[in-house]
Amino acid sequence: RKGLGAGSTAPWFFEGETVTPIGAAFVNSSVMSSLDIDDGNRAARGHLGAAIVPAASTFGALRNASAETFAHAVLAGCEIGGRLGAAESKPFFASGRWAGVGATVATGICLGFDQDQLANAISLAVHAAPLVAPAGARSAMTGHIKEGVPFGLLSGVTAALLAQEGYRGDPDSVESVGIYD
Repeated sequence: RKGLGAGSTAPWFFEGETVTPIGAAFVNSSVMSSLDIDDGNRAARGHLGAAIVPAASTFGALRNASAETFAHAVLAGCEIGGRLGAAESKPFFASGRWAGVGATVATGICLGFDQDQLANAISLAVHAAPLVAPAGARSAMTGHIKEGVPFGLLSGVTAALLAQEGYRGDPDSVESVGIYD
C-alpha cells in the first residue's frame, strides 16, 4: 500500500481500505492470482484474467464505462494477450509478461484510446513486461508471485498510463524483441 500510495479506489476484498487506481488493480490481481481464481489459456500456457479483469474493472469504473466497453476491453485484452503468449518463440511459462500486455489493451479501451494510442501503449507494454523465472526453475509455484501476473498488470497499466501522457514506445516492438514469432 505504501509504495502505490493512498487514494480513493477500494480494492475488491478490502472494505474500508483505499489506494490509487493502479494500486487497487494490483491488489485485485494479486488476490486473484494467489487464490487461483483466474482462467487458463492452453495455447498461451497461462493466465490472462487475473491481469485483464482487474485492469478493466478499475479503469472502466473510473470512466464509468458501459457494460459493452467493459466486455470489449476484457475480450480484446484476452485476444491480444493470448495470441502473444501462444506466439512466444521459446515457450516461457510465465504469463505475467503477455497478460500484462492484455491489461494494457483493457486499460486503453476503458480510457477511450484511439488506435494510435493503443498501438503505442502495446509497444510500451511489450518492452516493459516482466521476466519471471520459468516455473520449472523454481521449487514451488506459490504465493503472490506465481507467474508474475500482478507484475504484468502493473507494467501493463503503467504502459497505458504513460502512453496516455504521450510517452512513446518502439512501433516495431512485437517484432523487434525476439520473444514472439
